[in-house]
Amino acid sequence: FADSLAGNPIIAAVKEPEGLDRALDSDCGVIFLLCGDICTIGPLAARVSGRGKALFIHADLVDGLAGREVAVLDKQQAVLVVGVPGVDVASPEMAQALLFQSWCSDMAGPVFTNIREEAGLAYYASSSLFIGMDAGGICFYLGTSPEQLEEAGRRLEKTLEMIDEQGMTEEELERTRAAALSSRLLAMQSNGTLCQMLALDILFGLPLEAFEQQTDAIRNMDLARMNAFIRKVLDPAQPRSWSIVRSPAGE
Repeated sequence: FADSLAGNPIIAAVKEPEGLDRALDSDCGVIFLLCGDICTIGPLAARVSGRGKALFIHADLVDGLAGREVAVLDKQQAVLVVGVPGVDVASPEMAQALLFQSWCSDMAGPVFTNIREEAGLAYYASSSLFIGMDAGGICFYLGTSPEQLEEAGRRLEKTLEMIDEQGMTEEELERTRAAALSSRLLAMQSNGTLCQMLALDILFGLPLEAFEQQTDAIRNMDLARMNAFIRKVLDPAQPRSWSIVRSPAGE
């Protein structure tokens, strides 16, 4: 704690989740989180660590951890998932897939922003990357009330169309690249994590330098190749799998 403060005399205090972006884009190396709850604190902390900044959380101001009552209301929920083809473990487009996933799963990315923040149609909205030996996939998902499921589904479809048409901007690529590189740098500081990654690479038949090669590819990624990948995976002609999970009636 003392070392972090000594090297960063100015600390960014974040009182609302909406203010986190400004703190992440600032020169402050330390962020003091004064907001959130037990459901959102994890994603907020992940965004900070992904940018390579030190994080301190005021536990007394986190709903669910603080010593005050918090009302938790049961909500019926429907989960909508759409999957598109992705990359396999040896794909030369692995760097594009990792950057695309990082962008779409970020709370400042297009999926969360368009569906949750702007439209208010979901409790959460994000994406996941699945990498297999022979094939892979990218899933976009949201959780919403059963009454809003149809409208939320249309919004998700329009969001994917928008991403396909507009792609990433240079600013978005630079922000996503910085977050991805910071996260990989932090991973390499842990011997346990590093050993786990090397073991998985060996299991998949990849060279020992695969992680470093992917990191270099992320560092050298340009906007043209990034958007070409986005257009390919979100091409309307590509097969898509839609799945819906609803709460049982009466629950």
